[in-house]
Amino acid sequence: MIAISGIPGTGKTTLCMELSRLGYTCLSLGDFLAKRITQPDGEVDVSDFESLEFDYDFVESHMSHVISGSDAVIILSCREETVKSRLEERGYDLSKINENLDAQRSEIIYSEAMERLPANRILVIDCSSRSIEDIAAMAIEFRKVITAGR
Repeated sequence: MIAISGIPGTGKTTLCMELSRLGYTCLSLGDFLAKRITQPDGEVDVSDFESLEFDYDFVESHMSHVISGSDAVIILSCREETVKSRLEERGYDLSKINENLDAQRSEIIYSEAMERLPANRILVIDCSSRSIEDIAAMAIEFRKVITAGR
């Protein structure tokens, strides 16, 4: 299973939908967790799912890179102004937007993924000027390389 990660607003769900359209199995972890594992405050504790195993080609979430059962991680990034616009449309407040942009700037997702996987099993895709079809093609090719080298 390949984890698709990145801060909110980078295109993870859109990529998952495109991969599904192309015949791959892709789980939106947020939808899965919302139905199964939540804290009283509605938040999800990472420890609740980091050891879960999924029988999907891809699993997407801004925290999917910590799932121990993943073979590799794809991290999506995007221009800050694009992310800011998308998060404003979703109703995020400015402090939450800045928190997410800081996470992208600091490459925290990459650092956390490196705690579990070697660099050759992590692909970072800048989605700023790529079509969803191109991004999906890159994800599919990366999956082929990873599964061939198991």
